[in-house]
Amino acid sequence: MNRHLVLSLRGPHPKTNLHPEDDPGFLLGSWKATEIALSPFLKIEETLTLSEREKRAVMRSLLSPDIRERILAYKIAQSLLRKRLVAKDLLKDLLMEYLLDQSVHYGLDLVLSLMQQLGLEKEDISEIYIPLLTKRLNEEIREEIVSGVVEGFKYTDTDYIYTNLLKVSRQLSSKECLTVIEIIKGTLDNVEHVTEVSAVLLARTVDVILRNEHQVSIESLSYLFSDPWVLEQLAPHSAQVVEHLFSTVYVLSQCYWKKTEQFFVCKILHTLFVLSKSTFDASLRLYNRSRYEIRNGVPGTSGISW
Repeated sequence: MNRHLVLSLRGPHPKTNLHPEDDPGFLLGSWKATEIALSPFLKIEETLTLSEREKRAVMRSLLSPDIRERILAYKIAQSLLRKRLVAKDLLKDLLMEYLLDQSVHYGLDLVLSLMQQLGLEKEDISEIYIPLLTKRLNEEIREEIVSGVVEGFKYTDTDYIYTNLLKVSRQLSSKECLTVIEIIKGTLDNVEHVTEVSAVLLARTVDVILRNEHQVSIESLSYLFSDPWVLEQLAPHSAQVVEHLFSTVYVLSQCYWKKTEQFFVCKILHTLFVLSKSTFDASLRLYNRSRYEIRNGVPGTSGISW
């Protein structure tokens, strides 16, 4: 059987309902035939003669449930990338399939790694990387997403990144909330100054994550807001940050009955006080007045939304 026939016979792999965290894949009985078909492409002269159809077949092998096939396909794909013989669109198509629930998670971390090696544009972040946070992921995929957004995408401010994080923030599980916090921390480390727009977007995103009430997320946020560099970055726009976060943080600090969660929320509340005492005091007065008006049925009272 020649290499062209072997590759053309490879159809889509069966779907699985297992969560990516619990599903590393499985070994395929067809591995030997696949290895024979793919191995020649590790040679330079063979790689140079790959047709577009064969390139697509190699890229699809990245998604194999068999880790042996994934590793071999990744080596070939890296060779193709070094010779500029593969377009990013091939990789984006594979990732879009997962976003559209048309494929499973196997090898997505490898595809994301190759994407980053090609260089990422704004559209890659908004259309692929950040939307992936709304899907079921494993640790390897999360790490590639963080690396791609923080290191692979060239940015001078974080407005664009935080805008897209806010868009997906209500759809995140607890582990993906942690990934967002990691992205926020990484991007704050990489920019010289935080714009007012970014500060507000960050605060709004953090507000949503807090409302999800995942203990691990709240703990991670308490550490984020204890970081001296983060506080220094937010200081020029501290009033806006405190204004957007006060109500949620204060309510959580009052209602948590578990000491651990209350401890972490109170740490964040103290940070808000340190960031801007005047805004903190004004927000507290507004909160108390709103609660008073609600209790006493003052007409036209909008009150605190949460």
